[in-house]
Parts: sequence; C-alpha cells; structure tokens
Amino acid sequence: MSHIPVTFSTQPLEAVKRAGASFRAVEYAAKTLLLAQGRLTDTVFLLVSGLVKLTHVDSSGKEIIVGIRRSGWLLGVAAAILHQPQPAGAATFTRCQLLRIPAEEIRDLVGAESMFCKYLHELQAQEVHDHLLSAVELATHSTEERLVRLLPELALSTELPLSQPQPNVQIPLKQCELAALLGVTPEYLCRVMHQMERKGILVRKGRLLFAANVNKLSRLLP
Repeated sequence: MSHIPVTFSTQPLEAVKRAGASFRAVEYAAKTLLLAQGRLTDTVFLLVSGLVKLTHVDSSGKEIIVGIRRSGWLLGVAAAILHQPQPAGAATFTRCQLLRIPAEEIRDLVGAESMFCKYLHELQAQEVHDHLLSAVELATHSTEERLVRLLPELALSTELPLSQPQPNVQIPLKQCELAALLGVTPEYLCRVMHQMERKGILVRKGRLLFAANVNKLSRLLP
C-alpha cells in the first residue's frame, strides 16, 4: 500500500501539462473499472482526486487487493511503457477525477521531457520504497498499528473539508476489503476493530465504518 505522505518534488499536473500531453479530465463513479488485469491498455490515468484500488484475481477467482492509490499517482504506467499486459486491475473506490493520457504519448514523453521523466522516476522510486515498507511493516508491526497508519490515507481520499475538525470520517472500504489489504482474515480484523472501537479510534454504524479525525489518528502513529 502507499504510505502517507506521498510527496513529489515535481508536481504531477505541472509535469504533464508542461509535456504537452493530450489529456482529458474525466469524472468516474465509484466501482468503475479503469484497467483490466492481464490486458494491454492504450490509456494511462493520472489520479487527480479520489481513491483507486489495485486488485489481482487468482486462479480460483478470488480478488485480492494489492494496493491503494490516491491523488498524484499514474495508473498503469509501468505496463504501458513496457507494452505489457497489466499485472493488476484498477478500479475506483470512491468518485474520482482522472486525466486520460494515451499510452503511446507516455512512451514518447519518457525520452523527450525532462520534467515528466523526473516525476516518473520519483513515482517509481516511491512505489519501490512503499513495497519495501509494506514488507517491513507486515513483519514488525501489529495489525492495529498497520490499520492506524492506513486510516488517515483512506480519510484523505474523502471530499470532506478535513482542515476543519471532523468527529468521524467515513472509510470507503468494507471490512473484508480492509482485511485483504492488511493481509489478515476478516475474523481476526473484526477482533482488532473491537479493540480499536473501545479506544475511540473506530466507530461502526451498521455496515459503515468511521475513523476519528485525521489529526487524532496522526497522534497515534509512532
């Protein structure tokens, strides 16, 4: 999963605009498939706002969440540059705004625009760094600690004015999706969430899950 904060010294929109790419801003509803696993794509997406999940469907048909992405990320760019099928699918978790960029144009930009290349190198370095952090956290941090780290990222994907105090922020994932993302069973996550409810970190209302405001969550991080 990606970790907070995701920062780039080169701003994504600035890099794409300066490169002169022929992009088009599009609004997508939640649960919209953007990239299909195992297929070539002629489009790369720059995520402007919202939250996107990366998934892999195994041979038995089970869908596994392998990552989440929010604003600033290019989706499908590595496979597009290599002209290879997508190793994972991508679908919107929440309503999203994305820029559609032709994959052929991305391949041309790699060798032609220094600012875009700088952003692309930073993006790929961030992704490699995040994979390593995820492996370390899985081995050394409890499920509760990893969930506390994940919740602010999910909260920041909402469209609420988080600069103002919020008693609770709805999390756009189901409990089974959170469990898959954290690499634990839904039953085990349920026990962990009960403990976090008693601490005031989480609030459950029916099937909806809410987290304490981002500032409160940040104080819980080591």
